[in-house]
Amino acid sequence: METKTLTLLTLLAAIAAQITVNTAAETVIGDDGKQWCHELAYLRELSAVLERQQTKRSRRAQDNSETTAMWTIAASAATSDKQRAAFEALAIYGHQKTAEAARWAAKLPAALSDLKKVLTKRIEALEAAAMTDAAMKVKPKGNPEPGDTQTSCALTIQAGADTGHICPKLPNGGEPAVSTIEAKLATATKIHLVDLTGCDKFITFPKVKVTAASSTAPFDTTQNVPGKCKTVLGGALTLGTHHLSFSFPTTVPEANEPQAQQIEDGNMQLPTGPEQDKVLPWMNNKLLTQQLHKAQATLKEDVTDLTRINYDHLKASAAFEGIVANVLTKQEPGEKRDSDSSKSAIKKAIEENFGPTDKEFQENFLAGLKLKDITYKKDGTDVKNSYGATTSGSGIAAALSYFTCLQLRQEETKIKTNKEQSAAPKCDGKSQEKCDGNCDWDNKEAKCKAKEEVKAEGTEPKNTNTTGISSFVIHKAPLFLAFLILACHF
Repeated sequence: METKTLTLLTLLAAIAAQITVNTAAETVIGDDGKQWCHELAYLRELSAVLERQQTKRSRRAQDNSETTAMWTIAASAATSDKQRAAFEALAIYGHQKTAEAARWAAKLPAALSDLKKVLTKRIEALEAAAMTDAAMKVKPKGNPEPGDTQTSCALTIQAGADTGHICPKLPNGGEPAVSTIEAKLATATKIHLVDLTGCDKFITFPKVKVTAASSTAPFDTTQNVPGKCKTVLGGALTLGTHHLSFSFPTTVPEANEPQAQQIEDGNMQLPTGPEQDKVLPWMNNKLLTQQLHKAQATLKEDVTDLTRINYDHLKASAAFEGIVANVLTKQEPGEKRDSDSSKSAIKKAIEENFGPTDKEFQENFLAGLKLKDITYKKDGTDVKNSYGATTSGSGIAAALSYFTCLQLRQEETKIKTNKEQSAAPKCDGKSQEKCDGNCDWDNKEAKCKAKEEVKAEGTEPKNTNTTGISSFVIHKAPLFLAFLILACHF
């Protein structure tokens, strides 16, 4: 029994240790890099990831805006008050999430500004090293020639072939796992960087090594024959013979292996004044790690993607509950909703209008709605298109204004009908004795009727409130449509 217990504990300890190792590996960027050029590959991908983050956030704001527009048009085109109210609730929620996405996208450039400066300087320095490495793969040109004083020999060198810098592969024959940066960036605790605090850390300046064999005094002291470099024996110095050999070391030290640097907060400031025009002040590793730590707070943030929400999301959203309470329940707008009855009413309203499962929600309000056709008039012509195509193109204004105006006409008709009914005197059913005031007794039909002049006034009631109808509509429609409402009415 004790042996089994010990074995189990050992197994659990091994699993825990492996989990710890895996977790640690997941939080480190560039841990497989062995060369300065491996770091360069990671930094280039890091820069690309930051650009994709901005694109992602801008796209999120656009997608949320188009989804909100789809719900707004659907509310205007709804054939029942219940359906209209459900779409209006979603549109209100959409406005909130669109605004959040816009702010989310707008704050990123400032949050990444300093990190991008440091990153760009470091990439440029390493790219310059790579360019130098390729350009300085020189080779001798011809044989040595006499110097100006004819007491020395000079060797002309020429650039090697333009092959570019070839970064060595990893020891396992693979490439650096740069594709892991996107998943690790926001939570990484370490990044592997090379030491770039001095130019000699990433560029070795070229040297020419000249050696002579078989003699202690290989060079002729007179050098009196133009065009020839001679040995003491009178022979011309020829490259590649036993007399002389030349070598050119690599221009980039490959021994400078990237080391783990902690991504943490700090107070190191970016170079300013004359220092900002130099290279080395930007190469301090802490400058990059501190700016990366600063940017991580913003990179960790996220906002709702309306194109991907589901029924469970709506049920769990406190913001949406508040909207539903105001729009889809009989509770007083703005009242507290912490009572059991209030919570129950909200839950019921969400289920009745958007559920009871995600299948109904997707079909009626999101993926399915996006594919449904909608028809509206523009310049006297019927336009038929899907909701998705309408809200992502130029037809959004035409469709929204068309259905908004139809809705306004319906509201105006209701108001006019209600006023006519309220203005007409209630004479029906009155006896002859009580048929007075605005009523007259009709002897032929033996019934009480409204006087003709009163009926005439009731048919065309005067409206001295020039804002009454508009005010009513603004209350019913989203605020941002107020200008459309007024334009349509007048």
